[in-house]
Amino acid sequence: MSGRLGSGKRGYQSKDRLASGKDALGARSDHHGSRSRLGLARQSGRLKNPYPVPWADFTSATFAVDANYLYVRVTVDGVFPSTEEALPRYGQDQITKYNMNICLDTDNNKDTGCLSDGGSEVSLGADMMMTPNCGWMDVYDFWYGATGIEQPEMARYAHIFNRNLMVAAWGGAGHNYRIIVYPVGQLGIHPGQTIAVIGWDECASVQYANCHATFDVLGTGGMNNRVVILLP
Repeated sequence: MSGRLGSGKRGYQSKDRLASGKDALGARSDHHGSRSRLGLARQSGRLKNPYPVPWADFTSATFAVDANYLYVRVTVDGVFPSTEEALPRYGQDQITKYNMNICLDTDNNKDTGCLSDGGSEVSLGADMMMTPNCGWMDVYDFWYGATGIEQPEMARYAHIFNRNLMVAAWGGAGHNYRIIVYPVGQLGIHPGQTIAVIGWDECASVQYANCHATFDVLGTGGMNNRVVILLP
C-alpha cells in the first residue's frame, strides 16, 4: 500500500471492501479511445480538451459504504506522474496541476445542495500539485455542508478543505488509480441509499492556468452529468 494517509485513525476495513462496491460507470475503457458507455467529454463535442493527457481520462469509478466509512476507487487511463519532471509537455506548454472532483448528491435531488456542483451536499477533491515543502504530491480535500450560496466559490460549503477528516488513501502518484476512505458521519450516507455522483477532472498548464488544459467527466454529457447509483 502506498500513499497511505491518516495514520492514527483505525477501524476502517481494507481497500478490498471495494470488491463488492458499485461501479458508477458500469464499463471500463478499451484503452484505444472508444468509450461506448463511458462517454468522454472530449468525444461528446460539448467540452474542448486541448491536450490528450491519459491520466486525466477516467476509466472507472467504484463506491462502497459500511456503517463507518465510504470507500471510493477511481481508475484513469494512464499512470499519475511521480515527479514534476514527469509532467507532459505539448509544444511550448506544460501541464502544471491536476484536479479530481467527486461530488455526492446524497439526497439525489439536483435542486438542493450546491447547485454549482450538480446539487451535491459533499465535494471530495483529490489533486496533484507542487507544494512549497514537499514538491509534487497528492493533496486531498473534503468539503461538506452545502450552504446554498453559489458565489463566491469558497462560500459554497460550510466546511472546506478538512484534509484531516480523510481516513486513508492509496495509489495516486506512480499508479493508475486512487482509493480514498472517508468517514460517513459528515457525509450523511448509508448502505442501501440511492445517491447521485457528479465527477470531473481537469488539468492546468502554463497556458491554460484556469485548469482547462484537459477536462473529463464521469459518465456522458457535460460537467454536471449525474450518475445515479445504489450504494451496496
